[in-house]
Amino acid sequence: MNINSGSTVIAEGVTFYFPDRDSKIQANGALTMKATAPTSGTYKGILMFEKWSDAASNPWTSQYVFNGSNSEYLEGVIYLPYRDVTYNSTTNVTGSKISMVVNTLIVNSANWKYEGLASGGGQTSFYLSK
Repeated sequence: MNINSGSTVIAEGVTFYFPDRDSKIQANGALTMKATAPTSGTYKGILMFEKWSDAASNPWTSQYVFNGSNSEYLEGVIYLPYRDVTYNSTTNVTGSKISMVVNTLIVNSANWKYEGLASGGGQTSFYLSK
């Protein structure tokens, strides 16, 4: 899915599923997006995930690229272990209760603001590992 400049995406209570390495979302500038994971059911708390149980389906990493956004709100688990996630240009990301599992994360000029996991904000932590 390519989202062109100036688009607005409202995806509340949804899970984005990427069945193979060629499936992706790419945002091309000036995006306004609000995406939240389901609050109940099988995919509760999962915002994005890709098929990973079959190594033959994901032998190489692929790109997940955001080329700038006006406003991007994300909430939920983003599980993309075979993806190289890149935020280019000035990306304005706000998040709450978010976890990211990705192959690599590249941030080229971004304004990120995350609320803590406690109600009403609180402490925010980032953990990076390889």
